[in-house]
Amino acid sequence: MSKLLLFIDDFLIFPYSVNMDLIEIKNITKKDIPLHYREDFSCLVLFNDTAQSRQIEIPVEFSLESNAWGKKTVEIFLKKSIDYPVLPLKKSIREYILALDKERKIR
Repeated sequence: MSKLLLFIDDFLIFPYSVNMDLIEIKNITKKDIPLHYREDFSCLVLFNDTAQSRQIEIPVEFSLESNAWGKKTVEIFLKKSIDYPVLPLKKSIREYILALDKERKIR
């Protein structure tokens, strides 16, 4: 019984040890919406999968919203399912988008 649990634990940990590095976000296109505090975009996100030595392109839609105090929030929607934990990918995309917005390179 303990060998089975150990195998399950090793199996569950393995996918998280694989590293996916964000290379770039390209083809950012702004969607026309009537709200002045929210902007919607679509783009392609390029990741480097170090485990399989390949690059993966993921179509993404995201919204950049400003509240009354100027704080920016980013919502990310992956348009393609991938075999990797989504939260670390979304976190790296969110950080990259906020950095682009701070440098005024999105619009």
